[in-house]
Amino acid sequence: MKKGVTRAGSVLLAVASLVALVTCGGGGEQSGRDVVRDAGADSADIRDDPNESPVDTYVAPQRPDPRQVCQDYIECASKTAPAYLGEILATYGAQGSCWMEAQDESLCAQACLTGLQQSREAHPDELACPGCFVNADCAANDGGHACEAEKGRCVECVTDEDCGSAERSVCEGATHQCSATPQSWRPCVLPLDPGESIVDWIGYTVNDVRTLFWLTDWGRFGRIQPGEAAERLHLYSSQTPQAFRGLWTADGKSFWVVGQGNTVWKGMPTLPTELSLNDELTGEWTGVWGNGTSVIWLTGKAGVYLRLDADGKNPRRFVQGANEWRSPTGDDNYAWFLSYQRVMRVTNGTDFVDNPSAGVLALANINQDQTGVRLVAIDPTHLYLVGAPYQLVRGFGENAISFGAPIFSGVNPFYDLHGLPGGHRLVVGAKGELHELDANDAELDPPAVTAGLPEAEDLKRVWLFDDGSAYVLSASSGVFYREPK
Repeated sequence: MKKGVTRAGSVLLAVASLVALVTCGGGGEQSGRDVVRDAGADSADIRDDPNESPVDTYVAPQRPDPRQVCQDYIECASKTAPAYLGEILATYGAQGSCWMEAQDESLCAQACLTGLQQSREAHPDELACPGCFVNADCAANDGGHACEAEKGRCVECVTDEDCGSAERSVCEGATHQCSATPQSWRPCVLPLDPGESIVDWIGYTVNDVRTLFWLTDWGRFGRIQPGEAAERLHLYSSQTPQAFRGLWTADGKSFWVVGQGNTVWKGMPTLPTELSLNDELTGEWTGVWGNGTSVIWLTGKAGVYLRLDADGKNPRRFVQGANEWRSPTGDDNYAWFLSYQRVMRVTNGTDFVDNPSAGVLALANINQDQTGVRLVAIDPTHLYLVGAPYQLVRGFGENAISFGAPIFSGVNPFYDLHGLPGGHRLVVGAKGELHELDANDAELDPPAVTAGLPEAEDLKRVWLFDDGSAYVLSASSGVFYREPK
């Protein structure tokens, strides 16, 4: 890919990268685990040493003088139409009649260019017949409006500037075609202390701003917004690490948080209310999930799960044989819970099933211990088991669930998946794997998906927004952000 980037332009690119690093999720006081990368590492060329190799600067071609254009036409004719060479020499040769009679030599050059273009069309592989010299020569060409001067042919693009579409703004050098703008992951700095870790997060669009809310094991809660520094909103508790486990919001304003010690919080981040005083809420909760703004589900140990109204009222406690229900997920119709080698589906809403025994489903084709597995629902017919050793398994079914063969196998465990109904999914693995799948689970170009991520990082979580922007969490390096497509 050729880019018209001079040394000064590279410096501007480097400065722009640094600004993006600070405003993605850092800035302010950079306490704890700060993620800092070389802002110029991806720049095209910054040279302080004059002995370094020259910058790969693209220089636009210039149109030859009129007589050179006609000389090229003569050379072309000698290879493609030798029978007419004498006539062409008499007209456009050094002493040709065109030069003697025409008041403007550019008229002769235009006639010769037309001859070159016709010859190139008839002999597309003949490089002695350039069909263009500058972009203007391709204005009426169906194959593209940019001139690849080295081969004398009209193409869609030679530089990125030839791609006028915001959705297809990059010129691929090998094909000379415009492609989608590449997305690159940028590090974000979070205000975390040493030893503090993110345990859950959720994305929500607030006032048209795609926002990621995060919760740490120490009960610290905050948010990241593109172009802004990460902001700590509230400290739920000063409990020891591992005290907090789950986070949920239905509107980006009011939040549910669960943790050990029978802790359930609900409300605005600046003034949360502890709901644990209600006897129905007593339990060691492992997760929280909601259906829009109407129903909240809590999963817990000893086979307990709980349904509440979104305002925290009318709790209904249920026990269904299991050591622990966890990983609540779902859609507008059903809620799904996961336990050891079992999935339970319960009706989600006013027709809640009081005795959901029929909703307990065995995991098909999965024989490993499911202790570390998460269940992720994309839509009523696409569910995924994430974290099964060496597998990512997809299930189907609104009224029944059947899990098929793994999408990936023979690789390290996968830790998280997030996607959109009818859209892409992002999958993260333990050894730096990041996969992007289309709606049919076909994998997209891996190098493009991982651009900007450090290699061999311990990725843990991912969140994908509807515009293609996304966040991915590395346990050791913090959060990385990807711009919208």
